Amino acid sequence: MINEPHSKHDIEKKENMFKRTIGLTLLTVFFLYNVKFVFLDGIGSFYIVSLLFFLAFLSSYRKENFKFNTNSLKISCVWMFFSFFSILKNIDNFDPSFFKFIILIPFVLMITPYIVEKMNASPGEILKIIGLATFLNAIVMIVMFLSIDIRNFYLSFLQLEVVDVLGKDALKNLLSLRLIGINGFSAYATAFIQITGAILYYIYVTEFTKTGKLKLRNYLVIFIVIISSLIAARSSIAGIIALMAIMLCDAKNYKKNWFYLVLFFVILTLLFGLISVLLPPKIANFFTGWALEFFNSGLKSGSLQKNLEMYVYSLSDFTILGDGRLTNGIGGYYKETDVGYFRLLFSSGILGCLLMLATLFVVLNPFKLRKIKNSFYLFVNLMLSIIFMFKGFIIYDAFICFFMYLSLNLTLTQKEINDSRCE
Repeated sequence: MINEPHSKHDIEKKENMFKRTIGLTLLTVFFLYNVKFVFLDGIGSFYIVSLLFFLAFLSSYRKENFKFNTNSLKISCVWMFFSFFSILKNIDNFDPSFFKFIILIPFVLMITPYIVEKMNASPGEILKIIGLATFLNAIVMIVMFLSIDIRNFYLSFLQLEVVDVLGKDALKNLLSLRLIGINGFSAYATAFIQITGAILYYIYVTEFTKTGKLKLRNYLVIFIVIISSLIAARSSIAGIIALMAIMLCDAKNYKKNWFYLVLFFVILTLLFGLISVLLPPKIANFFTGWALEFFNSGLKSGSLQKNLEMYVYSLSDFTILGDGRLTNGIGGYYKETDVGYFRLLFSSGILGCLLMLATLFVVLNPFKLRKIKNSFYLFVNLMLSIIFMFKGFIIYDAFICFFMYLSLNLTLTQKEINDSRCE
């Protein structure tokens, strides 16, 4: 009888923690993936959630004297300042996409420390929430990929740019394979967010749980997110290699990681074989050919060849301040290139490119932390973003990665501070 109040208290505490996790996960889902519901007149969920975060941030800043000063924010503001000159220089060809880009990066870096502080009720919790958000999106992606009826039903609630441009035919042709996920469209940017979420979730389990050892449910979350990233883009293979590097350097889970990795690839092979049964023949043949193209054609695969053909520029083709443009005015890429570094150089110039890369480096500075393991986590993510920039403009298409990266940096930094106090 004496322990009964305590047991009730513990149950209530667990229920409240569960409700809190669910609520924050849903909030993070709509922050990571810009969902445009028809009943909200197409206003992106990112902007709605950002407004809520910003208002809460302003309230905390006044009441709690909240500090948001970070070196990455300072550098990004300098980049934004010079980018405004890029816009003014070409004001006759004003590009809203570039203007949005130079505003969003400093904004995300400004509010992220506040979000991290409020979500980290327990150490590392924000990494868990980000991981669960990508897991929820992964479930939606896989279900929509396998079921055309569910996909079309859910898409009827969304406002999609691709449907606005191509009409209802987009729902019937092979492009429909991309029309999956919470926001109704998944390509290489989604793959990047998914695999980054899986990495952050793994770091949470191994660094911030009591034992640091992964359980079956943890592996299920990670591997389902990996599958969703592969569905979105083949380039996610780079992210999978990055995650495997972290997993195979984890002494606590080394043997178990090997076992589950082998099991995962066996199951993945079997699932791949079932695609021809689960999907209509036309779509199944297309997806199978798309997925195996790199292994069949190697460096001659269509996507890679197209990407390599864009490497036709030298340093002399770029200016100091850039042209302040990301698009060509008719829906295509400026200068017809999708290479991330070229798009950054053309839009922000050589100076802007250096400042933006400096911002990315400061956000993921592996030399900042004392422990080699923590530095390794930042280094792997830094290398992954650098590699993805050769494929596309990932820091624009998936600008929310700055939130994910800074969350990781701040969480690991706080962990080292807490550990040093206990020594």
